[in-house]
Parts: sequence; structure tokens; C-alpha cells
Amino acid sequence: ISSSTPCNTGAICSIARPTDPATNVGRRTSAQLVVTVTFPGQSPITFTSDPRTLYTVVSGSDLIAVSSTGLVTPKAGTMFGAAVIRVTFPTYSRAASVSANITVRVDGVTGISWTPSPYPTYSGSSSVTKTTLSKVHCTTAYQRAVVAAAVTLSDGT
Repeated sequence: ISSSTPCNTGAICSIARPTDPATNVGRRTSAQLVVTVTFPGQSPITFTSDPRTLYTVVSGSDLIAVSSTGLVTPKAGTMFGAAVIRVTFPTYSRAASVSANITVRVDGVTGISWTPSPYPTYSGSSSVTKTTLSKVHCTTAYQRAVVAAAVTLSDGT
């Protein structure tokens, strides 16, 4: 079994609740699993929406829901954490013993920090924090600064 991005078998993918600020920094609110099976001597066969494909949330069922077509969405009102989805083919005798696990994290913003620095930059300015902008001597112009923002995401683990 293989799966395409954003969720690969054996890998971890991340999603966020639609109301979480994590969506503003690139976290998706859903993930589409794409399941392919390669039998010996054959080209890969897509089983994503095949009725013989079964998606089971084996841990973290309070965090996510997965549809019969492999669309993973976070449940409303849940906190952060990781969930594991098992993909199996219980009614397909040729692949009845085949399975794979995919870990999906539900991430959220746990912190934001801001670091203002002088602008224009000069040698050593990256180590200077500029929190007060003053008038430039003998002018009506003020000093300038650039602000770097860092967002901390967590799945609660």
C-alpha cells in the first residue's frame, strides 16, 4: 500500500480545526488519503474510493473523522493530538491480509512571539531588539523596524 501526499503511509500529516489560527499559517483543514495497492507483476491500482477499502480510526477517534472515500477532517471542539487510521481490505480476498497505518496530527497554535529589529539592517542588528521607535535626531522622521513573527504549533504531545 502506498499513499500520496499530504498523508503517506508510515509518515505523519497534520491538519487543523477550521477555527484554529493554524489555518492562517498553512495548516489544512482536511487531508485526502490516496490509497494504491501494487500486486506483484502489476501496475499500482487506486483503492481510495473502492468499496472494499475500509478506513478505521484505531486511536484518536475523538479528534478526527474519516469518510468512506478517505477524507480526514478534525472533529469540532476537540483539542490537539494524534490519531491513527488503519487502512484494510477485509472483503477483498486478494488483499485481506494487507493493511497500513497512517498517523494524522490535529495541530493548533499554542504561542506567537514577535521580535522587532532595527531597519535598515546593519552588522549586528539581528541581535538587537528594538521596542521603542524614536524620532531621528533633528528631524520629524521616526526610526523604523522590522518585525519577525514566530508561531508555535503543537499536537499536544
